[in-house]
This record gives sequence, structure tokens and C-alpha cells, in this order.
Amino acid sequence: MDGWVINFWDAESVNPFEAAQFFSTPFCWFDIRDARTADCEYVHDAFNPCRFEVKIGMRFGIFSFRVAREHEALDWVHCVRKGMIESSHIKVAQFQRSAEIARSLAQRDTDDFSTAEHTLVSQKILAKAPERKAKLKGLWAKCVRGAASGAVNYEVFGDIYTLYDNNADHCLSVEELELCLRELLEMRLEKYLKTNALLMSAQSHGVGALAENRDMDVTSKLGQRLRLMYMEQLARNGFTDRVILVKSKLDMSRDGRLSQKEFMHHAPEVLLPLQELALEARFYTKAFQFMDSDGGDDDD
Repeated sequence: MDGWVINFWDAESVNPFEAAQFFSTPFCWFDIRDARTADCEYVHDAFNPCRFEVKIGMRFGIFSFRVAREHEALDWVHCVRKGMIESSHIKVAQFQRSAEIARSLAQRDTDDFSTAEHTLVSQKILAKAPERKAKLKGLWAKCVRGAASGAVNYEVFGDIYTLYDNNADHCLSVEELELCLRELLEMRLEKYLKTNALLMSAQSHGVGALAENRDMDVTSKLGQRLRLMYMEQLARNGFTDRVILVKSKLDMSRDGRLSQKEFMHHAPEVLLPLQELALEARFYTKAFQFMDSDGGDDDD
């Protein structure tokens, strides 16, 4: 490995010393900065002892190679993904630095105007936040109801995309995707905590047969699983890295742009997986069996 570049050599003919000193040409190579995805899979091949294939999604195709053991394949995937994340951080830092320099130069002559304009834009974005949150909650509720019957509503994900495409450029940035992921998780956690508080209150007052109902134990365990899932995904360590990896999985065209079509077709698998929605559907169905249809809550 040479910096960002991973070189591959012909094991039968390469001289390790020459390779280390770059006196010979590698058989092939690829630059981690060009990688968009990294995964591995088992390939059944009776004539090849290397049955674990590592697939690196590039902008214009797939670079793949095989290794003999599963842990080797997983190590390669981890290495490439780590490089993808580091490269993305560097690009963001470079962009932010360039933007700061550009703003500094522009403000020499238009400082007052730029400050006023920035304030208006910031106020406009903040004013939209409550409305966006309410819309997101309604869209998530549709997904949960669909999951109860095993259905995926792809149009809902199109609406989520539009909701977070703040500059309407038909391309979600890492920052916009991060905002979407964070607000979605925070909203789901908040909804769970409010519902769970209602359940605990009802149980303590012995509403109906709630205090004796054995289903309450099942409901509590479902709720605990949800809370743990939300907290793990919201953990500060690795959240931004998760955003980058999620975007790499959504960007199937590998052109660095996350279109609405890509988002609609692949977001159900990584943004709101059916198994997570099904768990939420089970919890809320059981929870509201013990309470009024609105559960004492005016949310969806």
C-alpha cells in the first residue's frame, strides 16, 4: 500500500525488494479515494481456493479480487471503508476552508450586507425546522403502518428526500443526509419516550387490566430494544462515519451525487430497514392496545 494507492503484484514473478523500491510495475492498482462502496461475499468455486470476493465500487465500475479466508476479506472491507471515511473528512475540511477564505475575501467590501443576508438565511432555515419535523413524523408513521403488513412505501422516501434537499439542487450532500438521519433518529426516540411514559403511568394507576396483563412484559422488552437501537445509532462516536457509509450504499451510480431515484429505491434498506419498522410497529400496536386510540398523545 502506497498512501492512498493499493498495489497488487504477481506473487510468482515479483521481487519483494524491487516492488518496495518501485523498480517494477504492479500487476494492477486502485486509489482508495476513488472508492464509493466496499463489500465482500462468498463465491462457490470448486476450482479456486480463494472463495471470498472483495468488491470495491468505483465511479465507473467495480474493482474486485479474491482472498482465501473470510477474515481477510472483512479486513480488506474495513481498510477500504476506513479510507473512504478519512478521504471524505479531508474533502469536507478542504471545502470548508475554501469557503471560509472565499467569505473572508467577499466580506472586505460587503461585510454589512453579507452579515445581514446570512442572518436572514439562518432565520429562514430555523423557521422551517418545526414544520420539517412535523412532516417527517407523518412520513415515518406511514412507514411504520406499512411495515405492519410487510409493505414498503417508496413514495414516502421520495418525500423525505425532498424534505431535506434544502437547496433544491436534486442532490443530497453529506450534511443534508446527516441532518436527515439525526432528526429521524431523534424523532423516533422522542416518540418512544413519550409513549413509554404513558405506558408506565397507565400501569402504575392500574388502567384496565394493564397491571396484570402478561403482554406488558413483551411490550416493555420491545421498547427496551427500540431505545437501545436509537441510542446506539445516535452515539457521537462514529455517527458521521455512519452517514458517509450510508451515502456510499445509497449512491449506486457511484458518481458522487445522491439522486432522488437512488434514494427512493435504496433508502428503505439502509435508512429505515423493514426489520426496524416492524419492531416499531409491534411495539406501538401492543402499547396502544392498553390505551385510547391516540394513547393520550396527539402525535401520529
